[in-house]
Amino acid sequence: MSTNAILIDHRHAGHDTTSGAIANDVRAGVSGFLAKWRARRAERALCEELSGLGDRMLLDIGLTPEEVARLRAGDIFTPQRHQN
Repeated sequence: MSTNAILIDHRHAGHDTTSGAIANDVRAGVSGFLAKWRARRAERALCEELSGLGDRMLLDIGLTPEEVARLRAGDIFTPQRHQN
């Protein structure tokens, strides 16, 4: 199949090959990456803050004993009670 035929098939498949569409795809990819990075950073900050509290306090604010153990083991996670 020639390059022109591939481009025509690509356009008919509903794909836009303009530089604006490519820029939008790149922008969406970068935005998605940044959103995941920010969420991970917030999760890490939460775990760092919680790790400074005593076990009794962690249990009192609603963490399960398993979550306290994970926190003490250095796991990075969002406690179940704090998830959306």
